[in-house]
Order: sequence, then C-alpha cells, then structure tokens
Amino acid sequence: MNRRGMLKASTVAGLGAVGGFAFTAPACNKKDLSGWIVVIIADYGEIKPLLPQLGLSQAVIDRVTGWIDTAVSVAKKFDDAYQRGDFATASTLFLNLGKLITDIATELSATDNRIVELLLVGVQIARITIASLLKVQGDNQPQMAARRSLSRSEGDAVAEINRLASIDVGKVLKAIQ
Repeated sequence: MNRRGMLKASTVAGLGAVGGFAFTAPACNKKDLSGWIVVIIADYGEIKPLLPQLGLSQAVIDRVTGWIDTAVSVAKKFDDAYQRGDFATASTLFLNLGKLITDIATELSATDNRIVELLLVGVQIARITIASLLKVQGDNQPQMAARRSLSRSEGDAVAEINRLASIDVGKVLKAIQ
C-alpha cells in the first residue's frame, strides 16, 4: 500500500473509531486520550517536512512550523494534565490546541496538496474523538461538574467540546467511502 492509500485507510479507521466507540463507551478513562494525541503529533510530524514543497513563502513556512511546534507542545501538555487529573488545565489546553489546529488548517487550506489535506483531516478526527470522549466522561460524571463553577476558559472549553462532539461524523465517513 502506498503512502496515500495508508493515509486514507487510517482516516477511515479513525472515523470508524469515532462513530463506533466514542458514543457508546461507558466512560472515558485517562489512558483513552493518549493514542489520539499521538495521532495529532504524528500527523503534524508528517506535514512539517512537506511545507517547503507546497509553494509557500518562507514567512508562511516559518509561521506554520512555529504553530505546529506549539501545537505539539500543547498536545503533550494537555495529555499530561489530563493524565494527572488536572481537568481545569486540560480544558484550557484543549481549547488552545483547537485554536492552533484551526490556524494551521486555515493557513494550509490553499495548498491543494492531497497528502497534507489527509493529514489535516486526521488531526481533526483526533480532535473530534478527544472531544467526544471528554463529553462522554462529562455526561457520565455530572456530579463532578456541578461541584464547582467553571472559569470563562473552562466554560469556553466545554462549549467547544460540546460543539465538536455533536459533529455528524457519519456524513464525513460516507463522503470518504
């Protein structure tokens, strides 16, 4: 299987995982998210060496490289905070990661490079899956959320998690099959 075929198969598998287990999982335990963080890190690791081949100016390459480096760092910090049970910090980091993911995807959307597009889809699938798992966990533990009021950042993160978790991935899956 060539690289393009592998990326498509990975994307289809990721979407199947989102549709297949994220909404039926009884609860989310801490180790569930690390694999999806690895997807984000690996996909950005594949994109970085492709940047000089995309016809982008050096300034854009430098900006996107900086965002990717920051996104990888934030993703690792998110996973660490989540593993420690520091959900306030994790929620803020998840929100920050989402902004970086959006900035990178927006900047690279004009490149018209199929491999880069597939890798960006993989990052978005990981983000949606993480949000879906977090939502399931939150829905299964409403008493924890009710114990304290949320900061503005945490409230924004909860809104983003709910938005991402409500995406109809079945339509996405049908579009790529």
